[in-house]
Amino acid sequence: MFPTHIDAVTVAWLNQVLADDVPITAFQAEKLAEQGRTSVVYLLTLTYAAATNRPAKVVAKFSAGEQYVKKALQIQNVFEREVLFYRHFGSRAGIPVPHCYAAEYNPDENACVLLLEFIENARQPDLFHGTVAEVDLAVEHLAPFHARWWRSREIPAGIPCEYDRPDLYLADVTKALAKIPREHRDNVGLTVIEVLELWLQHHQQIAAYGRERPLTLCHGSFHRQQLLYPTAENDPFRVIDWQSVGLDSGPVDLARLIVTGLLPEERKTHEARLVARYHALLCEHGVTDISLAQVWDLYRLGIVRILVLHIQVFAHFSVKLMIEHWSKVAEERSLWKILFQWPQQALLAHRVPELMRQLAATTPSAVSGGTP
Repeated sequence: MFPTHIDAVTVAWLNQVLADDVPITAFQAEKLAEQGRTSVVYLLTLTYAAATNRPAKVVAKFSAGEQYVKKALQIQNVFEREVLFYRHFGSRAGIPVPHCYAAEYNPDENACVLLLEFIENARQPDLFHGTVAEVDLAVEHLAPFHARWWRSREIPAGIPCEYDRPDLYLADVTKALAKIPREHRDNVGLTVIEVLELWLQHHQQIAAYGRERPLTLCHGSFHRQQLLYPTAENDPFRVIDWQSVGLDSGPVDLARLIVTGLLPEERKTHEARLVARYHALLCEHGVTDISLAQVWDLYRLGIVRILVLHIQVFAHFSVKLMIEHWSKVAEERSLWKILFQWPQQALLAHRVPELMRQLAATTPSAVSGGTP
């Protein structure tokens, strides 16, 4: 058995998973200040019986304790996915991730535990004011990772293909759009609403189009809050939070990073260079079956994916109350901008509605179930 909450962690279990000649004699647990909605994360400081090279601190990550959260997430098997990622890929993922000492999942309770390396000299970037250099560094790691698993047949069962389940978000997007009052359509963004309405009509064709393109292992939520950056030249870079890992189009990860990671003016200035660099790195690492033009089309559809995920917040909360809440936040730190305003500007810049209509007219709606 393994612990599914912090109170169940014991010295005996820690010694079992961190086996060494020098035993752990005690530990202290501190809940980390930054917590997600789906997990509970603690920093464990370990005491050993004698001097050792074993880690002084580790991170313990548990599935969220609230039963309604677990139930809502079970259909997306996010806890199982992250455990599978660390078990199956881990240090050979092709992108820097924390070392994993233990990864366990209980399907009956939809509960998990991860015991991970604590990265001492790393920082999480500012969500609202990241730098171009940070995005550059992330692209340098992202493309080789995608190339490593390009058309791979090593993806284990339990890590889904995003295009094999085109109806997954249908109910939530439908509900969310229906809840947007007419007086707040401008707040959400008329182009955002247009694109999501097109997605509702043509999600089968869009999924079929993506399924016919080369697929790879993707992070699935590759934004700056999932990245740990070095604080000095020789410090580590790491990618965390693999709950959305899946088989997908690589440029979807790239779109999430750039569109939500750069201020709009910086995106306009650097976007073409970053997308071209991503494609060049794919080619350098052996990918030969995707053109730069195809990368751009999948990148444009990646912006749609961003909004499909973001709009679901309205399926569960009042649009009016959320707009009122965000209007009270300082403009430069408004989450509203990242969720809707920045993506809408990218939709317009890349004529995404036109692309969606074109795909709907030329792509059959049947989704293939073949291998990548």
